[in-house]
Amino acid sequence: MLPSTNIRFTFKQAVLQIFFMNSSKAHGQYRLNVVDQVIHIKYTGSFNEEGFNAFRDGVRDRLYQHNLGQKAWGTIDDISDWKLSVPETAGPIRSSVIDSVRVNRRYIALVDSKQGLARELFLSYIRDIDGLECRVFTDEADAWDWYRELGLVEREPEQASAPGASTANQ
Repeated sequence: MLPSTNIRFTFKQAVLQIFFMNSSKAHGQYRLNVVDQVIHIKYTGSFNEEGFNAFRDGVRDRLYQHNLGQKAWGTIDDISDWKLSVPETAGPIRSSVIDSVRVNRRYIALVDSKQGLARELFLSYIRDIDGLECRVFTDEADAWDWYRELGLVEREPEQASAPGASTANQ
């Protein structure tokens, strides 16, 4: 028989304990691929602050690795499988986008095949940022066509091959 203790946890305390033990683990997955002057980003899952920080660092690495900040560049942000993010990420996401505009990010092609709440949340993060043009697409091929029209993409996305061009965060 185990010795008895005077420590008792309510169900709520137990849930909070489990949450705080796991809260520092990064949540949210992403995949990055660079094609000419475009970073293609595929989001999946739900992001917490640690997950967003890992994502931001991955984008920053690609930016410098491919010298994208030297002239206008853009992103294709595919949020079709994104499951939103915790409220604490709103400020850092917006700040990160503002910082990216300072290094010549001029365009966002937002791809959302489901046309749901994720789209409204994403757009709220980037609303009214000077120097940034955002277009919304339901099909990724249309986003690539827009970047071809802008002259930011010459190669086909399948032909892009850069060392470490794809990264996943789990």
